[in-house]
Amino acid sequence: MRSSERARAEAHQRLEALLALLDERAIAERVDAPVDRALAGFRFTWSEDDAPSVRRLHGVAGRLVAQLEGSTTADDPQTENPMDRDRAVAWLEAHRGPLGGGWAEAHLEVVEDPEAGINRVLAGLGEAVKAQRRQRYRRSICASRIETLDWDQKRELVAAILDRFGADLPPRLAACDPAALVDQIEPLLREILDIRSFLRSVGDSGASHK
Repeated sequence: MRSSERARAEAHQRLEALLALLDERAIAERVDAPVDRALAGFRFTWSEDDAPSVRRLHGVAGRLVAQLEGSTTADDPQTENPMDRDRAVAWLEAHRGPLGGGWAEAHLEVVEDPEAGINRVLAGLGEAVKAQRRQRYRRSICASRIETLDWDQKRELVAAILDRFGADLPPRLAACDPAALVDQIEPLLREILDIRSFLRSVGDSGASHK
């Protein structure tokens, strides 16, 4: 096999490995599932006599973050860590967004219906943790699988992407010289993965209506 053919073959292999690692189902299994299991196993005391104060809410949310992040102390798992509490506040507010009301709205939900309210808050916090971990996971994969390549290897990887998925990309993008997209591999992969995810959802929806 000539060196150019070998380089193309290696690029296609790298592409397959990247797609497998960044596939939505792989991320759900590697990132989301452990968070879901931790949420399912999380236990906290919230009796009818407890006043649903902001401080109490912070304490419960902080302990969930401690369990998810592995910072719970072995001697006293109920010990509150201000750093865990602060992370819980920041992550949930980021998850809810500017229109979500942040902790003030979360506290109001708990006051109105303590059991359902705290469960919604913890579920939202779980989603926020997933978002954080998904971001870290993708960065780690790209750092280890893309940033370590030299320029020629990156160009061959782009060529492999365009060769396989050019028909699914906007025509102007598909017609680009691979060298022009060497610095755009990550967004290019996101575009491909979004297309694959959309097509899969459409296929799943069509199959469910048969």
